[in-house]
Amino acid sequence: MPPSRHEQGLPEPLERWRHDVALPDAFLLLNFLGEISRRVSSSYGTWLRPFGIDFSEYVVLWALRLLEPKLPSVSDLRSRVVMSSGGIALALNRLDKKRLVRRKPSPQDGRAVIVQLTPKGRRLIDQLMAQDVERHEQLLDGLAPIERGLVLDGLAEILQRHIALRE
Repeated sequence: MPPSRHEQGLPEPLERWRHDVALPDAFLLLNFLGEISRRVSSSYGTWLRPFGIDFSEYVVLWALRLLEPKLPSVSDLRSRVVMSSGGIALALNRLDKKRLVRRKPSPQDGRAVIVQLTPKGRRLIDQLMAQDVERHEQLLDGLAPIERGLVLDGLAEILQRHIALRE
């Protein structure tokens, strides 16, 4: 049987190790996800630098835009973007200084703080979202619709399983 696509062209260390581990598919998944994560993080850093924000700030702006018109509490936002309380506080402080977000007490619960995009923040994230969708379309370019569906279904399944294991 010919090797499947994920087995073709593996770097030599992965090729050697996948034959020596008890769970070769899990080993390859771990390595592929790790490499994708590192490459995506690096790519975002380079791409976002001219806009004056970093990846954590971008993730917060993206989440706020997706959640509109709801105004999430800092706690709700933190769980949505999967950041530590310190990480979300730092990102929000920087975004607030740049006048991209505004924080205010929740009218329902005075102890909670809600976060909203400013008009300047909304304009920036709308521009970035449009460009980012185009950047990611390039990753899918050349895949047949059935292949796109398989990739997206597989990623969705892995994400749901990861979330379920963490709960």
